[in-house]
Amino acid sequence: ESAMVFLTGSDETVTCTALWKQNVLATHTWSESEPWLEYEETGQINSCLAGEVMNIVKNRNNEYTVRLRHRDGYESVYSGLTQLLVSEGEDVTSGQALGCTAGFAAFELRKDGLSVMPVFGD
Repeated sequence: ESAMVFLTGSDETVTCTALWKQNVLATHTWSESEPWLEYEETGQINSCLAGEVMNIVKNRNNEYTVRLRHRDGYESVYSGLTQLLVSEGEDVTSGQALGCTAGFAAFELRKDGLSVMPVFGD
């Protein structure tokens, strides 16, 4: 079973590559009390930063959570993937497709294990 841990970190932000190539509907925005993002979309979700696939977990609903390790203590977590395009241990580039979603996805960015608010560039 996949588990996402949400711990609020500092006010530090990092600029990330867009998770989607198109505009998508955000159904939950980042807040200090609920520090993650949720989206309603079908299609490929992309890596926000270059890094390494730390682990992949499949839940009971046959959805995957992918966790990436980035430089300077950052990690990103992508949940709700129904199809994978990466594997554990693989190096990925910023903007690379990680997998596909079918209606729902969640995203969290962490710095040194604590959630931080991501800022997405154009």
